[in-house]
Amino acid sequence: MPQALSLSSFKKQLRAVITDGVQDELLTFEGVDRDLALKCYDSLSTPQLRDHKLRFSYDSSSQTLTVFAMPSNEHECVADWLVKCWGTWLLEGLLPRSSMLDLSMMGSPKQDKFAGRFEGSIKLPDYCFKMRGLPFPTVVLETGMSESYAKLLRDKDIWITGSAGFTKVVLLVKITRGSGGVTAFLELWRTNSCPHRITVLPEPDQSREPQQDPVLTLQDLYGDCEVPAGTNADQELPLYLGWLRTCIYQALDLTNAHNQYSP
Repeated sequence: MPQALSLSSFKKQLRAVITDGVQDELLTFEGVDRDLALKCYDSLSTPQLRDHKLRFSYDSSSQTLTVFAMPSNEHECVADWLVKCWGTWLLEGLLPRSSMLDLSMMGSPKQDKFAGRFEGSIKLPDYCFKMRGLPFPTVVLETGMSESYAKLLRDKDIWITGSAGFTKVVLLVKITRGSGGVTAFLELWRTNSCPHRITVLPEPDQSREPQQDPVLTLQDLYGDCEVPAGTNADQELPLYLGWLRTCIYQALDLTNAHNQYSP
């Protein structure tokens, strides 16, 4: 029978991972109650641990605690892609200038006010858009390298179900590097709708059927709030797939990296 997790054993395992310097290490602990999960989370702010970009997650419904340690460039590059999309929306006039005050772009803000079966859960998204005055992000990005697709789906459920509908869209990006090369896909999950999966790598043959960029809408970003006067709630905001490919290519230092930074 496995030994129960303690705060001291949690910190010991984290320090071992940091000392080894292995990137994209996912530690999973099961049977963890919320009180211990909170103590483990608070320990990440100690001088020995706080500078290592540790991504913490606690699913109260399954009492599963996970820590993603030492994220690599491949993992971080997807957030950079979303930042580039945001900047282009502003430059192209797809977003009103007032959105810079209304919306915050945030990396890994702690969220712990989940409801229902996810009450007591703790999540730090890889990246998100958060509307001023709302308790949860409206659009969330979760990236999987070491994480399994099943783990990403659990993350999605916490956001969409546990936020009581405040989170409108969850973007899942799964990147896999194996003997056959690199594969990646993007999934868009919306409340009360079927998911939309798009192949990112290997790049589809664009000569046969050009791939259309998926889109968010202005209302997605604003969530349950009204969009600014004079704007269109259905205004489409493209998620540029070519840019996502380039970000992944460059982060993986692949020889066939090519520049697609032009929408």
